[in-house]
Formats: sequence, structure tokens, C-alpha cells
Amino acid sequence: MLLPAEPPLRAGRYAIQFERYRWRDGKIDGIVRYIDHSCEPNCGIKNLLCVVAMRDIEAGEEITWDYAMTEDSDFRMECKCGNSSCRGIVGAYSMLSQEVRKKYNGYISEWLTRNA
Repeated sequence: MLLPAEPPLRAGRYAIQFERYRWRDGKIDGIVRYIDHSCEPNCGIKNLLCVVAMRDIEAGEEITWDYAMTEDSDFRMECKCGNSSCRGIVGAYSMLSQEVRKKYNGYISEWLTRNA
């Protein structure tokens, strides 16, 4: 399901933004519903909607990605990932420091890097 304007509350963090005013609801393929945010993610985004591993993931390890890797809106939520590098607030790509953007290089939605 493609969502216009702002993602509806029911989609919330389970939608991947892929254009200025369009999101894809994670209910379509289901995988996004099982991936939590982390400020030290082990997955990222390739192309527009592909969630891929950024490194080897151990058996039993939680699969995570940084929601800012696709988001460029007013979305904000308190982060409780517990990592030592936790930013405290999960939000848009524009909130990421240049250092974090460099660390995520190659794993940020291409629509953000193309338009940044």
C-alpha cells in the first residue's frame, strides 16, 4: 500500500518513505514490522525499499535499522535503543550528523542521498 502525504498513525514507524510525500506501508511485505530502530543498526536501505544487512548478523541477534535512513518528515519519537551512541530522538535524515551519514554511506535510501 502506498501512503500519501504524512503516514497515517496506524502505519507509524512501520512505513518506509521513498518520496517527499509517499510512504510504503510495511504491511505489504511484512518485514518492516519485525525490525526495530537502533542508533547502531545492523541493517540499512539499498535503492528505495530494500532492507539489507550492513554486516554479518549473528544467530539470535535482533535485526535493526535506523529509521532516519529513509525518513525526511516531521516524524520524531523517543529512542530507547540503549546503545552508547544513542541519539535520544529518532527522526529525519536531516537530523543525522555528517559523521553518522558517512558511517551509513551506501545504506541510506537513494531518494534521500539523491535529494540531500
